[in-house]
Amino acid sequence: MKRSYSVKFSKDIYKKSVVVGDDKKKEAPMDEVEAKELENSVIQDICKLDYVNDAQLIEKGTIVTVDAQEDYFPEVMNHIVNVFRKIDAQSEVKYDFGLNGI
Repeated sequence: MKRSYSVKFSKDIYKKSVVVGDDKKKEAPMDEVEAKELENSVIQDICKLDYVNDAQLIEKGTIVTVDAQEDYFPEVMNHIVNVFRKIDAQSEVKYDFGLNGI
């Protein structure tokens, strides 16, 4: 069974810290390869659960669709929240019924 969740971040996850000048850091956008690596890492983390068949990220990581065994969706939801909290501690993951036609 597939379910989609909306993901809200407190910051742009597609930016990275870079050192410029005298050890000062600033944020710069990731290139396409880095962004794809981040997305692949998230998908791999989600798919580590035995009862998750597949996962997809769309809309710059703000929607995640997961195909998993129906009886395990509470565990899947907890796992998804933890995966995104590794990226952004203030991220919010919500089930959105309207997204499930995606």
